[in-house]
Amino acid sequence: GPTEQSLIDFFRMLWQYHVLLVICLEPFTDHKTCYPYFSLKKQQVVKAMERISLETQKITETSVANLIVYEAVLMNMEIKDD
Repeated sequence: GPTEQSLIDFFRMLWQYHVLLVICLEPFTDHKTCYPYFSLKKQQVVKAMERISLETQKITETSVANLIVYEAVLMNMEIKDD
């Protein structure tokens, strides 16, 4: 996952390549190796330099042990409407 310093680049990459699915296999226990790039709470937003943000919209617990699905929306304030 991204570090705190690479978060904006990570969000830009998701936007640029139209990424629809990100799979994180590492728990968010060590913020040095994997910065929390999405919120574990519904309707909360993680921002990168006030330009790109990721809002968690739905959280689904599954029947598979320790597997939780987070659905989020990526918003890019760098793109201007004409």
